[in-house]
Amino acid sequence: MSEAERARMQANLREGASKFTGDFDREIARLFVAFQNVDADNQAQDYFAAYARWQQQTAFPKLIRNLYLLDADDKQQAVLKQLNLTTGALEAAEWKAELADVKEKFERESQMPKMSPDLPMPQIRMPAGKPDIMQIFGSELDPINETIPALIIHRMPAMLKEEATIVRFQAHSYIVLTLDLETIKQEVIPQLATRYFSGDNGLDYHLAIVNSKDPQQVVYQSDAALSSASTNDATARMFNIRLAELNTIVKKRVSEARTEDKTVDKTARRSNHVAVQIYRSDKGETNDVKQLVSGGPLLTTDGGRWQLLLKHQAGSLDAVIAGARRRNLAISFGILILLAASVAMILISTNRARNLARQQMEFVAGVSHELRTPLAVIRSAGENLADGVIGEKQQIQRYGKLIATEGRRLTDMVEQILEFSGIQSGRKNYHLLPVQISDVIDHAIAACRTMIEEGGFEIHKEIERDLPPVAADEAALSRSLQNLLTNAMKYSGSSRRLDINARSRKTGNKQQIDITIADTGMGIEAEDLPHIFEPFYRGREATAAQIHGSGLGLSLVKQIVEAHNGSVTVQSEAGKGSAFTLLLPALQSLESGVWSLESDSGIQAMRSKS
Repeated sequence: MSEAERARMQANLREGASKFTGDFDREIARLFVAFQNVDADNQAQDYFAAYARWQQQTAFPKLIRNLYLLDADDKQQAVLKQLNLTTGALEAAEWKAELADVKEKFERESQMPKMSPDLPMPQIRMPAGKPDIMQIFGSELDPINETIPALIIHRMPAMLKEEATIVRFQAHSYIVLTLDLETIKQEVIPQLATRYFSGDNGLDYHLAIVNSKDPQQVVYQSDAALSSASTNDATARMFNIRLAELNTIVKKRVSEARTEDKTVDKTARRSNHVAVQIYRSDKGETNDVKQLVSGGPLLTTDGGRWQLLLKHQAGSLDAVIAGARRRNLAISFGILILLAASVAMILISTNRARNLARQQMEFVAGVSHELRTPLAVIRSAGENLADGVIGEKQQIQRYGKLIATEGRRLTDMVEQILEFSGIQSGRKNYHLLPVQISDVIDHAIAACRTMIEEGGFEIHKEIERDLPPVAADEAALSRSLQNLLTNAMKYSGSSRRLDINARSRKTGNKQQIDITIADTGMGIEAEDLPHIFEPFYRGREATAAQIHGSGLGLSLVKQIVEAHNGSVTVQSEAGKGSAFTLLLPALQSLESGVWSLESDSGIQAMRSKS
């Protein structure tokens, strides 16, 4: 993916650079054609009209800074006139420093021997339908001066004959178009850059344009660090008069001219479709083209006087590709991790669902057994009493106690199941009122009194004096303590001691009540501790010891305590016993009989029963 992205970006960049330089050179070619083909002999109105036509057709009407006419006087000295681009008047002009090199070359060229227009020409076949060719020899001045910058255009003489196919002459008269560098910097280059190198957040590339011969001469620079010496992502030559562009523009103009006016005579139409090839020469008069031409054409399709440099905003294309590679790798690995996590979650969910189903089946089997046992005992005792099998008072009392015990056990089990079902369905509502912890503990012990006495357990209470009340549903909180007491007795082993402690403590700016029920019995295995509050879960030791239970007691304790804005913790070690602690927020006294509870849902005020 990275290599494909690199190839795509490089291809796009090369194409953008080619279109950028092509559009710029096309604008230069339009300038060349607009003024090269003016058949005028110092007629200012004709050049001004050509300037007006060009302004209407171009997207950059301020591109021309000055228009000069360059001729030689009788003494072969350079004469410079300037066309006033506002009034259209032709005025005498002073030689500016930027034109010094142009003047020197022009005067040197003026000293060259003249070539006769009647000199025999070599035979050159022209394909039918092509524009006529005019070859201009002896030029010292290049058509482009990249330093000023300027276009130096040979003025065409009015000497074309109807039967002529090729005309040669030496040109000693020029049009000099100086270009406005600020317009190039502020309008032409930014517009082309936006067209070919813009992205979602502006330009994707830094641009610089330097002189091809002297890279230290910077024409335009969007970033100070960008230069010809730096490693650039792409370069392209520009500011060149391309013959292909000239031919395209000339053909278009000829076609438009023929469409507009079909009455124009053939000679006049010839003057409107001349393609020019300009050669440098210092050979004097000769009819041998090979001897005549030295240095080749001045108008070529190769290179350009300026060089376009491009570098990505991120530093380089390699940096962009490296970033894209890292991003693609991160996304790919992220997707793989997400897939792996999804598979893991599916496996965990499936495993939990399987375990839950197993626990539910065990719960159904355990509940069925737990329900059948007291029901069978109650039914058997009832039948014996009804049939008169038991007649002695002591036996009747024993049977009565047995029925009461099993009935209580059955009631507790049914209540647990119903409470769990109510909590899970969301229909369980708790009515919170200020209650004293000591009263809740006493109610829980009283509810377990029979089991305590039958098991011979000793309860050691240690309740701090003047404990503040808690906001609780007294019956529900008492049931949670009953569950803890029942569990402590069921898993006490040979120990018969149970400890119940209640105290207050500060947690930050809040006060809370801690209620701890501890035993010194079997304890809980470390691997079972994280799961003991899950519904239907029973530790391996409890299952192996065949201790009756449904696995709902501790889950109910946790849900009841959390409904009271509290929490439950456990500390246990196998063989040494367990300690369960309920942490409940204490009420703050507002006035006599009125208390407040600060919780996540806000501050609630409540009044005690009294």
